[in-house]
Amino acid sequence: MKKISRSKLIKGIIVGMLGIFVILAGVGYYYYSTYNSISIPINKCLVLEYGTKEYNVEDLIGQVDGKVVEVDDNIDTSVLGKQEVVVTVEKNYIKREVPVVIEVQDNIAPTVEIKEDNVSYTQGDGIDLNSNLDGILDKVDGDISIKTDETKEEDAYYTIESDSNIEDVGSHMITVSVKDKNGNVTTKYFTVNTEPKPAPVVQQRVYAQAPANVAGNSMVQLAYSLVGSPYVHGGSAPGGFDCSGLVAYIYRQHGINIPQSSGAQAYVGTEVGYANAQPGDIIIWGHGSQPTHSSIYVGNGLIIHATNPSQGVVISGVDYWNTHSDARLLSVRRVS
Repeated sequence: MKKISRSKLIKGIIVGMLGIFVILAGVGYYYYSTYNSISIPINKCLVLEYGTKEYNVEDLIGQVDGKVVEVDDNIDTSVLGKQEVVVTVEKNYIKREVPVVIEVQDNIAPTVEIKEDNVSYTQGDGIDLNSNLDGILDKVDGDISIKTDETKEEDAYYTIESDSNIEDVGSHMITVSVKDKNGNVTTKYFTVNTEPKPAPVVQQRVYAQAPANVAGNSMVQLAYSLVGSPYVHGGSAPGGFDCSGLVAYIYRQHGINIPQSSGAQAYVGTEVGYANAQPGDIIIWGHGSQPTHSSIYVGNGLIIHATNPSQGVVISGVDYWNTHSDARLLSVRRVS
């Protein structure tokens, strides 16, 4: 057996050690480069909605350079703001823990419940628009109150506004606008239909027949027989009357044709003072100098007239009507 020289032995050992070093360096470099290549490419903030109970962090992350093998998930979705979770990713049997920031946000607007889409309102009765709201709630802020002078812009609040004066007859669009503390806004609408205030129920005396002192006046007798008839706009027959239609009908039944409008009836015949009014005279009512209503005087300070759809043909006191209705006595006309 050939004896190996000591120098050659030493040289062989050195070469072997260098080989091992190269292998270890290669392994170390592979581990290092693989470890550093493990990442979670995130291009935007990861977001969870406030109060979310079921979610998957892997779904939020999306594509990963490697395989997710573990998620240290401690996100509290009842707390707004950024929170961190640790995701363990494996690649080529090498694992790395990667921190991921997830932000819990409130992106859902408050809920507004409207009781009725259309609300009817009688002019002058007073209306509380809040009464048509059945609750305003935000999942983060809870119940939300109406905006007041003390409310700050960053607070949660709601407002109610009308597109026009709600006291005006007609339809009014009501806008309910709600903002939570995180700037989410909900807007709902409903309509208020303002009806005209009905003519006041004026003082009346109702007789089964005309009083004795006018019993011989056939025009007054006819007027009394029509009390209780319905009000019909433009009506001039027993099926229904408006104010001037009633007066024209009574005169027509006595062979006298007069115009069928209050404005025109204000100029028929001759004018007499109210103090000299006689049963059968026409009493004209109006606003300012504009005639708007006509009636038949039946004596004893009373008139018979068609007022409105809710009352029809009624008997009213002249003095009471003159002070309690929205019209004033303009003229007394005598037609012969």
